[in-house]
Amino acid sequence: MALPMHCKKHGYDYMQPDIDLRPPDQRGPRCPLCRLEWLEEREGAEMVTRRALLRERLASLCHEQWSGWMAHLFMHGTYNEDCSFTINADKVARWHRQLETDYADLPQAEQDSDRAEADRFLRLIEEKGP
Repeated sequence: MALPMHCKKHGYDYMQPDIDLRPPDQRGPRCPLCRLEWLEEREGAEMVTRRALLRERLASLCHEQWSGWMAHLFMHGTYNEDCSFTINADKVARWHRQLETDYADLPQAEQDSDRAEADRFLRLIEEKGP
C-alpha cells in the first residue's frame, strides 16, 4: 500500500510506496521533485497522511453523491434518438426552484435531505484513524 505524502517546499502531494528499495542510508520519504528535501518530520507526515486519506475519502463521497444524483436525474427523462437526454418538465421546474432558493428558505423536508447528505461528511470527518 502506498502512503500519501507531502513536500513542504513544493506543496507537492504524491504516493510514497511502503517498500523503499534505496540503500538504508538514503531511505526515507523524499520529494520526487527535488529528491534532496526530506518531507515533513514523522509526526507531521503522519498528520499529512491522515489529512490526505481523509481528503480521498471525502472526494470518494463527493463522487458517490454526484453519481447518485446523476442516476436519479437519468430516471426522470427520455433518451432521444441522437443520444441527448430530455428531462421531464416537472423536474426541471422543481430543480430550478431549488437552485434559485437559499438553503434557509427551502421547505423543511428539503433542508432535512441536505442535512442527511451533510451528516455523511460529518461521519467521515469524525471517524478516528485513516
